[in-house]
Order: sequence, then structure tokens, then C-alpha cells
Amino acid sequence: PDLVVYLRAQVGTLAARIGGRGRAYEQAVPTAYLEALNRRYDEWIGSFTLCPVLTVETDNLNYVSDSASLEKVIRRIQDRLHGKETLTL
Repeated sequence: PDLVVYLRAQVGTLAARIGGRGRAYEQAVPTAYLEALNRRYDEWIGSFTLCPVLTVETDNLNYVSDSASLEKVIRRIQDRLHGKETLTL
């Protein structure tokens, strides 16, 4: 791949999103499972070296209702794919 986009969220956010979807088969997912999954993904992405990784913290993003946030993420992905980087201090 040219780029891996890692959409990361805290366990509380994941649980809220699962609850909001209302899928019966997801409602019984234990918090401990989500914690372990997050931990393992963080470990995996931390050691991933095949291509650049763009980590997007999604706790405060809602792509469905906030198209500006979605556009910002898309723009960042496109910039990374074309070798552009901006540092804001």
C-alpha cells in the first residue's frame, strides 16, 4: 500500500458508536474486548513499517454530520499520498 489510514478512537467512543448503530449482534461486545483490540491495534501500527501511516484521532469527529471534517481528512490523505506535509505550531 502507499498509505495506511488508521482511524483511532478511545474505548468510550467505540462503545457509544456501537450503541448508536443499534445492531443487536454488536450490543454484547464487552468493554474488555474493545480495550484489548485497541491495545493490539496500537502495538501493530507502532511496528508497521511497510508504508507511511496516517493516524486520525476520531473521538471528536463525525464524518456523517460534519462534511468539513471529512474533507479535512480527505485533503490530508491526498497530501500524504503526494508527498506534501504542513506543520502548524
